Amino acid sequence: MKKKISVGTALVLVLFAVLLTFQITYSFVGNEYQNKVDTMTGERSDFSLLVYADDLIRNNFYQSVDDDALEEGLLDGYIASLKDPYSRYLTAEAYEHYQKEQAPSGNGAGVRLTRDDKTNAVLIYSVYPSSPAEAAGLRKGDEIYRIGETLVSEMDLFDIASALSGEVGTAVNVTVKREIAAQVLEMDFSVTRGEVKNSDVGYEMLSDSVGYIQLFAITSETPAEFSEALAALGSKGAGSLVIDVRNNLGENFDAALQMLDQLLPVCDLARITDHKGKETVVKSDDKAVLLPMAVLVNSSTVSGAELFAATLRDQAKAILVGETTYGKGTDQAIFELDNGSAVLLSNRSFQPPVSESFEEIGVVPDHVVPFDGKKIYLVSHEEDVQLMKALDAFAE
Repeated sequence: MKKKISVGTALVLVLFAVLLTFQITYSFVGNEYQNKVDTMTGERSDFSLLVYADDLIRNNFYQSVDDDALEEGLLDGYIASLKDPYSRYLTAEAYEHYQKEQAPSGNGAGVRLTRDDKTNAVLIYSVYPSSPAEAAGLRKGDEIYRIGETLVSEMDLFDIASALSGEVGTAVNVTVKREIAAQVLEMDFSVTRGEVKNSDVGYEMLSDSVGYIQLFAITSETPAEFSEALAALGSKGAGSLVIDVRNNLGENFDAALQMLDQLLPVCDLARITDHKGKETVVKSDDKAVLLPMAVLVNSSTVSGAELFAATLRDQAKAILVGETTYGKGTDQAIFELDNGSAVLLSNRSFQPPVSESFEEIGVVPDHVVPFDGKKIYLVSHEEDVQLMKALDAFAE
């Protein structure tokens, strides 16, 4: 006859078994964890200097340590040590501004900015139609001199764009330098911020047979706008295309590939190498635009815009006219952190399907045409020597 045990005794035995199992598992996992820690400590012994310095500072510095500032400083320094000009740490505030700048619409003045690579001046190279900037009287070619009481010489383009953005209905004071009758005058404008819809693409017919597309930027919205421009120019009888990517920062590499796919038949578009060294070849489908093309480039043609131009030439679909491009052949990804900040990190490189990488050297056009004299943002089409050369090339 089997001896029965009480419910209480059974529970005690079960609990003992659970605790024993936990102890064995904990001991095993703990040993494995300690082994990994020991390995990491051996591999990264340099961190002991950081620990020592932290202890030294906390025990000897005459003021208290701001742990939040320390953490941000460490992150900033870590990424700076990579010596990659495109990777950066974004504080929570900076990341919030970054997200607003990436949005297809936002609150602000409604201008596109660029920095003159010769004078370092910050210029307006496009004013959105029906925007607060247009209503206030700002013009293409104006040099932004001061925003509020801050000189723009003390700010980068990211900070300037952030200063112009803000809540709808609020005002921002902008001082510009404008050339009038051979005199450069300082002029003050009060811009009332409003809802602004960014437009990445402008287009027009230059003649009965030549269509012109200007790509101001390359964002997630650009391929759809580019497709609309192609259809509109095609319906107007365009027999050739000039595509202008001067002063285009080429922000979205994948969007550049989508536009190339619209233009090219089945072929290679780009070679991408990821952070593990694996190379992938991106191919297009069979839909294509069968028109002669010329692409305008300059030293402010960057990243995805450079790939766009180089790939069209590699596949014998376009000639390039202008000046050697910037030379950025890497792509960046954004990684959000728990405190609302983020890391912008170069995570892959890309190059055209046939020619070599243009990283740090740029893309040299087929027809090198320097742009001297007036600012490119102010000249008419007839005064634009690079555009005129592209049109002449069609006739050759």
